[in-house]
Amino acid sequence: MTTIPPITVDRRSGLTPEEFRREYYEQGRPVVMTDASRSWQAHQVITPDWLRRTHGSKKIQVGGTQYEIAALLDILEAAKPGEPTPYPCIIDIPADWPEAAERLVDERLNRLSELPGIEGDAVYGGPREELSRFSGEVDLLIVGSRGYGPLGRLLHGSISRYLVRHAACPLLVLARGPVLAAAADTADRPRTSTALPV
Repeated sequence: MTTIPPITVDRRSGLTPEEFRREYYEQGRPVVMTDASRSWQAHQVITPDWLRRTHGSKKIQVGGTQYEIAALLDILEAAKPGEPTPYPCIIDIPADWPEAAERLVDERLNRLSELPGIEGDAVYGGPREELSRFSGEVDLLIVGSRGYGPLGRLLHGSISRYLVRHAACPLLVLARGPVLAAAADTADRPRTSTALPV
């Protein structure tokens, strides 16, 4: 019988794509990236204060006990190392609270309506699937590339790459960053057209 030695799993933050590839991916080593979701916009929208304000009295079942969201957040925020808290605490907003998803969409629609000369729409769902569906309603779909790089694509997937295979209309992907730099470098040169991210 073979004994498998214990595996030490590193916890890292600020890991670059090159470091991830060299130190973990190529060596087949696991790693916990503590800040992998730091760029997610949900961190700016679905905050503890937002949950308290909009759904503080809603009840959720955690470990066989019912808590109001506001009370549960108080417990979690007051927790100290070594003191157990209700776990696992999973809040599935679109499945459990469709009204919360609708409220988020309404908030974004209101913001879009404030932009002059822009006709916008906001939906709740996976960006790949929603943009793929939307491509059936337009003559040309223009999307930006987030420029995640290899590590980001591994974690988040590439929406533009998905749309290349699934869009129902022609697709234009605008690069992020380098296009702006290239446009600045060639500002004095004659050119017929330039595409810049919006």
